[in-house]
Amino acid sequence: MPGGVAALLADPGFWPLVGAGLLAGLIRGFTGFGAAMVFVPLAAIFLPPLGTIVALMVMDVGASLMLARAAFAQARLRHVAGLIAGAVLGLPLGVLLLERLDPTAFRWAAALTSATALALLLSGWRYRGTPGRAATVTVGGVSGFLGGFTGLGGPPVIVFFLGGPDRAMQVRASIIAYFIASSVLTFVVFGLRSALTAENLAWGAALTLPFLAGTLTGTRLFARAGEAQFRGVAYAVIAGAVVLALPLWS
Repeated sequence: MPGGVAALLADPGFWPLVGAGLLAGLIRGFTGFGAAMVFVPLAAIFLPPLGTIVALMVMDVGASLMLARAAFAQARLRHVAGLIAGAVLGLPLGVLLLERLDPTAFRWAAALTSATALALLLSGWRYRGTPGRAATVTVGGVSGFLGGFTGLGGPPVIVFFLGGPDRAMQVRASIIAYFIASSVLTFVVFGLRSALTAENLAWGAALTLPFLAGTLTGTRLFARAGEAQFRGVAYAVIAGAVVLALPLWS
């Protein structure tokens, strides 16, 4: 293990990745979402596609465990189950496509997906109406596909729940519960595809502390200012991450 740690520290991408993990955690602490929209485009500059997504998965384990009990107690579990049913279908397809992408194509896909998601969130558009089973499974399928393909499965689910009749606390709990359940599914699928290599897992473990530190710091800073201010900063940071991650600069 010491040799593995030394190899990570000697990697030229180590400190930029620590910064990306810290920044992603700050955004999550500010807004409750958006970590992948910052981390994936930036990390893809230094890590291969599979390594980028596995690192993000490992980084998020600690935060998910802290939130799990309260989330499952308050969530709309029927909707969460429907979303997961769709993700079971969409996630493996996304991973299959991911395995066939070269790093440059992955960087384009990650940056463009983040940019599209940010534009959707800024537009204020929401899913309206009472979601039926087919709509719920379809959204889960899209989320699973994007999660397997780019690590960015959040926006479809966020838009889906924000447009419903539930109170904010229940919406937040449902989103968290979905991500916890989908993370378990993602680990299973990536494990079956032999993507959980020692190197990929090591990167995730190394970046966990910066990510959690950023999340805690963002949460505390959020309590000192208005939501609108911090969301504006968060959206600006996400946009900056997308621009910096474009393969045009390399």
